[in-house]
Parts: sequence; structure tokens; C-alpha cells
Amino acid sequence: MFELEYALVKKMNLHQGYPFHDERSWIDFMVKPSGVSYDRLAAEQIVFVSPGIQYRKYEDQKFNTPTGKLEFYSHWFKNLGLPPLPGYHHPAGESMNREKLATEGFSLLGTSRRPPQFVHTRFKNLPKTAKAYPEPFVYLNPEDARKRGVPDGSEVEVKSPQGRIHLKAKVTEDTTIGLVWIDFGWGNPTDNGASINDLVNDQFMDSISGGTPHRLFACEVRLMP
Repeated sequence: MFELEYALVKKMNLHQGYPFHDERSWIDFMVKPSGVSYDRLAAEQIVFVSPGIQYRKYEDQKFNTPTGKLEFYSHWFKNLGLPPLPGYHHPAGESMNREKLATEGFSLLGTSRRPPQFVHTRFKNLPKTAKAYPEPFVYLNPEDARKRGVPDGSEVEVKSPQGRIHLKAKVTEDTTIGLVWIDFGWGNPTDNGASINDLVNDQFMDSISGGTPHRLFACEVRLMP
């Protein structure tokens, strides 16, 4: 299958950034950090035969939980003094009350968006790939854009309680009124793009999962003069 992928990228003149050119060199590249090679794997084969698929294992085997059952109420969390049931909390402890935020100058909510041209931030450093989507955008509903006098493709400022960035606007009905999408993956030393990280509060960390609230934040969009 890799030969097909490589033939396609070579035909598209994207192969210069590939550190491998066929299936064998791809395997060598992937296993190199472990100190082994394709030749060694071929000479010292490890054969593992997996057992047959067993369905409905829960009928004969217990779940690996304190009760042996599928738990929605977590006894592990309870024993640690943590809430045994999940509950909603405002991101970073900051209220998402729309009326309150509007009085503070932030009448929109923002979230992040990954452009489908990339896998997170991978391949953005390849000139041919980056040419198809060279910069990040903020996506607004037409109603939000109209209220703010923001034409499609115009330069705008997105401001949040944490910071502000400048980028171009895309007007689309794909997003709902009051919610804007902002492309993530830019802000690296090589791309000179606006970073959505400047708009989010990364000082807050969930005490259980360790996650940070990068998926929802208050913001406002204005047309650049």
C-alpha cells in the first residue's frame, strides 16, 4: 500500500519531504529509534498467534472495576474523594454566561478548528501542502459577520480576555450564530501565522484529567481599519 501512496505523492511532486521511498525504507525509518532494522526483523521473526475473537466477554468475565460491572458511577473516584459522577464546569472556571460576557465586550464564543488539509500540525512545513491552505482563518456565521460589518476574506482582530490575534475572516453558515471557529496549528517559528493559543487560558488544568480548556472561550471579532 505504501508504494501506491509514494507513487501518488511523487506524481504530485510532494515526495521531496519524504525520508523514505518504499515500504522497506519506511519500516526502517519507523523502527530506527528502537535500534532494530527491517533485516533484523526478517531474520529474527516474532510469531504471535492471537486467540479467536470472543464476543460478550462481560457475560463470563467481570469488568476491571471495583464492582466488576460497567460503571457510570465511579467508585475509584469516590474512594479518592473525587466526584463519582461527571458534571459540567465552566472552562477554566470562567462563566460562559452570554449576557454577562457581552457586558464585558465579548459577545461571541470561540472554539478551535483543524483544517482537513493537515493532520494536526503535520505536513504544514511542506511548501506544496501549505500552498493549498497557507494561513489560518476565523469562521463566522453570516448574521454575526453582518452585525460587525465583516466581509468575507477581510482582515479582522479576534480578542479574548487572554489576548488578541489578527487573521482573515471566512463567512459561512456552517457555524451557528454566536460561535466562531478558529484554525489551530499556526504560530510556529516557520509559519508567521496567528496562534489560537494566545486566546485561551492555559494556566488552568483539570485536577483529574490534566486537560486544559482550549475548546471554548469568550471572544469578540472586529474589522481591522
